[in-house]
Amino acid sequence: MTGRNEPCPCGSGTRYKACCLGRESWSQADRECAFVKLAAFFDQPQFERHRRQGRDLFWPPHSERLDEESHELVEVRHLLWTVYDATTDDGRTPAEIFLSREGARLSHAERTYLSAMTQAHLALHEVVEVVPGYGALLRDLWGGRDARVHEPSAWRRWSPGCLVVARLAERMPGVFETDGDTVTFLQDVRDELLAELEVSYAAWRRRWPDGDRARFLKKAGYLFNSFALRLQLQPAARAAQASCEVRYAVSDAAGVQGALAQRALQPPTSSGLWVFATGDHPLGTARLVGDTLIVEAVGRPALDRLRAQVEEACGGGLRPADA
Repeated sequence: MTGRNEPCPCGSGTRYKACCLGRESWSQADRECAFVKLAAFFDQPQFERHRRQGRDLFWPPHSERLDEESHELVEVRHLLWTVYDATTDDGRTPAEIFLSREGARLSHAERTYLSAMTQAHLALHEVVEVVPGYGALLRDLWGGRDARVHEPSAWRRWSPGCLVVARLAERMPGVFETDGDTVTFLQDVRDELLAELEVSYAAWRRRWPDGDRARFLKKAGYLFNSFALRLQLQPAARAAQASCEVRYAVSDAAGVQGALAQRALQPPTSSGLWVFATGDHPLGTARLVGDTLIVEAVGRPALDRLRAQVEEACGGGLRPADA
């Protein structure tokens, strides 16, 4: 939640209270309350066949090899796709049915949020820019449109050039937010993923020649999940996209803090994280916990570059924690 005196998420540079406060279409509380009501409605027996069909699409062969966290993520993707995108036998999604039956009992903000979700769809984006503490600028690789996304934790998960599958909703004029689980891919799978989407789209157009890409993505969001799981079940790909860390024992905390402050991209965040970069591109983070410095990045190559920066900055003030 953006504080009243924090910079406005719209990017104007003014404080939130003097800019877009009160202009949001919904709050975080509205969003959570609306989805709880929708999920309870979707849990009714009338949707059992719909849930089962979606489950068959979202759980590929060998999915038993996934760890517990991955199982939970697939369940989230499955739920969001089946309520917002997949149509039932009467041609409407469960969310559309819910709005038609229960919409009068919802607040205006709850209705607005759920309506936005029914109109949105998963899409493949490329990260154009990451702004630590704010979010990112994403470019739709099919539509070519840019969207400024308010996602304060994005700099920990995304870097310029990586690919992000996300459902975007416009929370305030010109400012979007992600809804549900996002899936991140490294740039080296871009051509393979785009080719797979194009082939699937061509096959889909043979059945629905009047359909456009937005309608295709509403129907075929499960393809992103299948692609992500296929990579995840390949050990090398899983390792390349994993979060990596290295720990150092600190002998001079004040000296290390001073060295990090000079080399880091910005002052430490409220949670004590220093953000490091290559040029203007966020590379990873470092945080001091007691007498231990924890350095973290996504992927071993990024971690190796970040280690070099930190060790050069801190010199003899660090030694490997396991030494």
